[in-house]
Amino acid sequence: MKKLNAVLITLILTCVVFWSCTKDAATEPKSHDPVIISFSADSPTVRSEGSLAITCEAVDPDGDELTYLWNVTGGTVIGSGPNITWTAPLIPQTHTVTVTVSNNTASVSQDLSITVTPKVAIESEPWYLSYGILKAGETSTVQKFTLTGRDLAEDLLVVAPAGYQVSSESDTDFTDSLVFTPVDRNVDADVYVRFMPQSTGIYHATIRCISPGASEFKVFLYGKGIRPSEMVFLPSGTFQMGDRLGEGRSDESPVHDVTLSGYKIGKYLATQKEWSIIMGSWDPDPERTGQTFGVGQDFPVYYVSWYDALKYCNLRSMIEGLTPVYKINDSTDPAEWGEIDSTWDAVICDWSANGYRLPTEAEWEYAARGGIHHTDNFRYSGCHGTSDLKNFAWYSENNSYNGTKTVGAKLPNQLGLYDMSGNLVEWCWDKWSSTYYNVSPANDPRGPAEGTGRIVRGGLWASNAENCRVSYRSNQAASNRNMTVGLRLARTH
Repeated sequence: MKKLNAVLITLILTCVVFWSCTKDAATEPKSHDPVIISFSADSPTVRSEGSLAITCEAVDPDGDELTYLWNVTGGTVIGSGPNITWTAPLIPQTHTVTVTVSNNTASVSQDLSITVTPKVAIESEPWYLSYGILKAGETSTVQKFTLTGRDLAEDLLVVAPAGYQVSSESDTDFTDSLVFTPVDRNVDADVYVRFMPQSTGIYHATIRCISPGASEFKVFLYGKGIRPSEMVFLPSGTFQMGDRLGEGRSDESPVHDVTLSGYKIGKYLATQKEWSIIMGSWDPDPERTGQTFGVGQDFPVYYVSWYDALKYCNLRSMIEGLTPVYKINDSTDPAEWGEIDSTWDAVICDWSANGYRLPTEAEWEYAARGGIHHTDNFRYSGCHGTSDLKNFAWYSENNSYNGTKTVGAKLPNQLGLYDMSGNLVEWCWDKWSSTYYNVSPANDPRGPAEGTGRIVRGGLWASNAENCRVSYRSNQAASNRNMTVGLRLARTH
């Protein structure tokens, strides 16, 4: 009986203690986290080594005292509590300021991003310096921008990209870079820029400024460089023009003697890079079919009409300081020709001018036959046997992809001329007539006064071997733009 009473007494005491603890826990007040109401700076940006006021507004639901802990990824914090001053570091970049607000038992944190901007800025126009088209190795006119730098820690270095040079004077001492030593850590200076292309290409570049506290500022540069067309000179000579082997079509006969004055002709077909620089652009898919026929800077240009070729020749001549050959509407400047219409068919060719032009049909065939080597009597340009044609031309039998290939990838003919029996057919000056060889003049023939379309010569990436022969003739409408025709430049010597 005594043991039972002891157990009951122990159980009662345990319940009393548990009730008492539960009652105390229920009546004890609960602590809440602090709440950040706002966290901001005077500005989201600040100049290098500049200062900003930063404020954090926070409350504690229980009325407890709050403390503030500040952390930054760079720069210096001055002050404490909810209000501080932050001094930015020297090097421009984005920094994070973190505040942690705490009461006796809990804390909350929040981040603020601030961008440090450089101390150096260009304050005068132009921001965009643009140059015209220059021959490689020539120098452009000089353009100027003004550089204003403040609070520089060290010398300011202005670096010009490839193809450009800078100077502190408008006409002397052009170099690849300039150094400005700041007076009282400030610099105000004029910078002169000139363009010196070294090769064919379109130049997009940015002037750079290097100094602690000064990130790259941007002066955008734009220029075009063009290297004069590589050409081969053919002295005056006489050759037999037409189907010497008796295996062609009727318009390739009769074989007849032709004497030509000396002239130059391009080693390569005109490329897409060259065309884009001179004409401003080139579209490899103008009909939006989703199909192209070889695209790249060193691929031959196609989708160009005979009329387009006239414009290209004159523009390139003007850029290179040559006398333009073609005159339309009483002007040699294509800007004054207007839209293509019937007046373009009345184009006048100044055969004495030294600018670029299309070759005549006779000039093209003489060059394709190797000029003075025409007596080799080759069927194709550079070779005679069909089995050798694959080494000299892109045509249907060796072109696994339907389209052009880079110029000059096959062997040249005896004169060092490439792709004259393949890759693209080429515009010539002459109109086409099936009977022209019957009446062709013996000296410098330039085609009939009346004819159908304009002559195209040479082989094509899709041609069979028969159509790659040097005597093969064809024609297209002067307005045609398609994937089969390109051009090769010529010049009167």
